[in-house]
Amino acid sequence: MTLNMTGKQLFIIREDSLMDDYEVQVAIDFDFPQVKEKIKEMSVFWSGHPKESAPLEEHLDFLLRLIASDVFYLKIGEGYNDYGVAREFAGRVRYYPLDGTHGILVKTSFFPEVGMDSFRIAEQKAYNGAFEVLPPKW
Repeated sequence: MTLNMTGKQLFIIREDSLMDDYEVQVAIDFDFPQVKEKIKEMSVFWSGHPKESAPLEEHLDFLLRLIASDVFYLKIGEGYNDYGVAREFAGRVRYYPLDGTHGILVKTSFFPEVGMDSFRIAEQKAYNGAFEVLPPKW
C-alpha cells in the first residue's frame, strides 16, 4: 500500500488476526513543522525499526503499528480510556505527545470488551497425556 504523506491524513490500523472491530485511528498533519522528522525519530528509537536510511513510508508504517500495539495493551491490559492513553503517551520516553500538539493525534481506538460470554467450547478431544504438578509459589 502506498501511503499518502501530504496534508492531513487519517490512518486506521486494524489487527489482522482478530475481528475488524479492533482498530486504532491516528491522524497526522504532514504539513505540521518537522512532523516527518519526528516520525522517523520516534521510529528509530525502537528495536526492530527500519534502517535509518529507509524511506519515510517504512518508518511511518513501523511507527503506526507500534502505536496501535501500545494503545491495545494500554486499553485492554491496563484498562485505560482514550484520555488515559493520551496522558500515558505524553509521558513516555521517545514518544512525542500524540495529542495533536506535534502534528500526530491518536484520535480514537476501539477494542470491544471481551468477557466470558464471548467464549465458547470449540472442540473437545480425549487427553492421554500426563498432568504436571506445579511446585508451590513460595
